[in-house]
Amino acid sequence: FSQFGATGPQKLRKKDRRSHGAMDRALSTMAARRSRASGARSALLFLLAYAILSISPSFAEEATSAERETATKDLFDAAFGDDVDGIEAALEKGADLNAKNPSAGGQTALMGSVLRGKENSVLYLLDKGADA
Repeated sequence: FSQFGATGPQKLRKKDRRSHGAMDRALSTMAARRSRASGARSALLFLLAYAILSISPSFAEEATSAERETATKDLFDAAFGDDVDGIEAALEKGADLNAKNPSAGGQTALMGSVLRGKENSVLYLLDKGADA
């Protein structure tokens, strides 16, 4: 308050102006450093977010692929057992309707159901669009 009177700002003495100039320079330098640090931090956060988003889809694909593989195995078990509800559940989980089962000589669920005489499975799989 010593610099400001009742009528407004008073003239600063030469010594005070020098000290204010040094303070202004110091504050400007600190602000510039903070801005650079903030910019570097922002860039780092951006790169980190980009990396996470780039990697995440591949993790999701792996999880989806594993889930699909499990659902497809469930499909074969249900189809070969003439379990229509099990087939439906496996398809809802993402089973591949036309996948070939390596442990059944490369048969699809439909082929295996036909060979095993599982009429309900055959009709349901055909209804769902299984390749004949």
